[in-house]
Amino acid sequence: MQSDGADVYEVLQRAQRAGLFIGHVPKIVECLRGPERRSVVMEYIEGPTLSEYVSSGSISPAAMKYLFLQLCTAVRELHECINPPVIHRDLKPSNIIISPSGPQLIDFGIARLWHEDAECDTTHFGTRRYAPPEQFGFGQTSVRSDIYALGKVLFFCLTGRQPPNAMDVSSCEEAGVVHSIARVICKACAFDPRERYASVRELSSAVSSLPQQAWMKRPGPNSSGHPAPFDSMVNQAHGAFSNMRGAASSFIRMLRRIPRWAGAIWNLLLLCNWFLCILGSQFAIFYPNAFDTALPFWFRVMEYDLLTVVAPAAIVSILLDKRGLWKRIPVLRNCGQLQVCLVGTGVIVMCFTVTVCASLIALPKP
Repeated sequence: MQSDGADVYEVLQRAQRAGLFIGHVPKIVECLRGPERRSVVMEYIEGPTLSEYVSSGSISPAAMKYLFLQLCTAVRELHECINPPVIHRDLKPSNIIISPSGPQLIDFGIARLWHEDAECDTTHFGTRRYAPPEQFGFGQTSVRSDIYALGKVLFFCLTGRQPPNAMDVSSCEEAGVVHSIARVICKACAFDPRERYASVRELSSAVSSLPQQAWMKRPGPNSSGHPAPFDSMVNQAHGAFSNMRGAASSFIRMLRRIPRWAGAIWNLLLLCNWFLCILGSQFAIFYPNAFDTALPFWFRVMEYDLLTVVAPAAIVSILLDKRGLWKRIPVLRNCGQLQVCLVGTGVIVMCFTVTVCASLIALPKP
């Protein structure tokens, strides 16, 4: 692959190892540099491409709205969660996999990082129907270049046809797209990047605000003109889930702006509190109160060590600022923040479950 694309894979790998939540990109296992070529080992994503999914005709327009909003979330993660933003530059139906967890973006072979001082890209290529004009030498590609491609993808999702090179409202309506959605598509696909939506968030907001009737299937021989009730229910539930994920991503980006020295002080406070928990638990085990004296010694050890040592240790592991730790111990980068949270939560639940079960044996019967 060419240089920019290989650099993007390395940036994605570093971001994933640092615990950055990028839920719609395959996990990058390894990036290998050779004298003349670079190789990338990544997660295999099971599922049809968006092109195959739309061609199967198994999704209603109402559910398609949810799918496209998820796709916007995927692109927004690249633009907002990584600094400088990652520009995919080759968004098209065949580079989007529909997995059980949602759309996954693949093929970052011509992706690049945004360079503020650049006037144009060093390489000019992409899929003609989906690539914006600036990608062929008319300027530097930016987040608005991916917005252009998303507009073309939206046209394909609604019509099942390859989009025309130049988009206008009349051509969209001739293809069966309602006027309100056609206007959104044409703004996203404007020739001048300054006339497009300024961000994927703006495009997503415009799509979300469209009336539900705009996404309903037009009446035909086998259609009542209304989406299936299940599609609407899933659309609403997953829309709320997407908003929660967006809020979580924003919160994580805010935490990453906290200075390292503040994170070190926070870690010291957490460890001091955990140390106090250890001292308190040992004191309670060997110098029990009147009620605990009647309990077996083994139960006191289990109760206090699990609930005031092990469980708090899991909480501390979740709350620690791990930036310095990951930098000093690279092998820990493979344990992202999500995995730490899941394991920590599992340990806490296990501690309480074991303690409750042991209390059924050790506590005196009434």
